[in-house]
Amino acid sequence: AATPRRGSVAGVAAPAASPRRSSFLPALALGDGRPPPPGVPHAASSLVTGAGLSAALLRVPALFTVHARDVNGAPCGLAPDAAYKFSFRGPEVPVHSISELVESGRVVLQWVPTVSGEYEVSVTLRGEHLPGSPFTACAAHGAIAPALSEVRGAPSRVRAGANAGFDLVARDQAGNLANYSPLKSSHYAFRVWVDGPAEASIRCVDRQDGVQTVTLGLTVAGRYQVHVCCADGVEPLVGSPFGIECVAAELDGARCDVGGEALAGAVAGGAGPPLG
Repeated sequence: AATPRRGSVAGVAAPAASPRRSSFLPALALGDGRPPPPGVPHAASSLVTGAGLSAALLRVPALFTVHARDVNGAPCGLAPDAAYKFSFRGPEVPVHSISELVESGRVVLQWVPTVSGEYEVSVTLRGEHLPGSPFTACAAHGAIAPALSEVRGAPSRVRAGANAGFDLVARDQAGNLANYSPLKSSHYAFRVWVDGPAEASIRCVDRQDGVQTVTLGLTVAGRYQVHVCCADGVEPLVGSPFGIECVAAELDGARCDVGGEALAGAVAGGAGPPLG
């Protein structure tokens, strides 16, 4: 393998000891320059797919998959005597690893950038680039995306005096649950307000895992509209706004009181003091 230069790193899909795993078959080139025979991986026919080829979020694993194909474009298996190679060049040397080697002729590679910027991702087989390689991937900070975040467990009916609860699920621009730093503290990202016949108390608890629990206190019967948007109050979350019907609470005889002098006595034929 070529010696990695500063600012780049090379990785090889090495053979695995487990009988369920194996490395790639060599894309053997015959001495007279002919392509390898059918059933052997061919660089120009193999495929590379996945979001990790074009974009990545800082401190979040980005994935892509290599699909081994022979000279006829047919899927082919893996073997221990050669391997596809991977290299990265960019603002840093990102941590990367081969997470899975599969007998069906696929390997999944994940890499985790910590510095934003553009990275060049190369995938080769016996020195020959696969189609599309080298790829350009942009690594950027994660951000809460209201259009991908959602209201979960929204109630539709509650009795006056009782609490109504629901969750806000925060997701980043790639749709990942925002349960990683610094996004896992998402309380700053959302704004909750209620329209209705009376004011409502709003209590929010950030669970520090990308989910925020909201509790509403409604005391007056009527129809309420609950809004959840990003911090600037412009873009709503999925599931917002939603309505809550607040119904009057039923009387509880065990909690009602009766008082007044008439309970102690009254004059026959006369009007006694009122009960209170």
